[in-house]
Amino acid sequence: MSRPIKNIDEKLSSLLRVRCTSKEKETIALKADQLGLSVSEYIRHVALGGSVKIQEPKYGFELTQQVRKLGVNINQIARYFNSTHVMPEDFKRVLPKLEKLLDKLLEDI
Repeated sequence: MSRPIKNIDEKLSSLLRVRCTSKEKETIALKADQLGLSVSEYIRHVALGGSVKIQEPKYGFELTQQVRKLGVNINQIARYFNSTHVMPEDFKRVLPKLEKLLDKLLEDI
């Protein structure tokens, strides 16, 4: 089943470029990420008058970011493994520790 065809007014076909400092860009990306939105979605929502409520993660933003970074690293390792079929030795040693840590975090959620 294919996706429904959007009305021409609903297509995101116009590009809007905005200049900002590196720090502003980082702050905007961080706020969008905290809300689970893309930067584009966040900017559209804020610019068009919507109110935005930032929800503090249960375990704090820092821990949430660290777990996200871990996930990115695991994805990189998985991509490497899938392309070479070789499991890095470091990962074999660290994997059980990661599993225990993630199990503990999931229990507390």
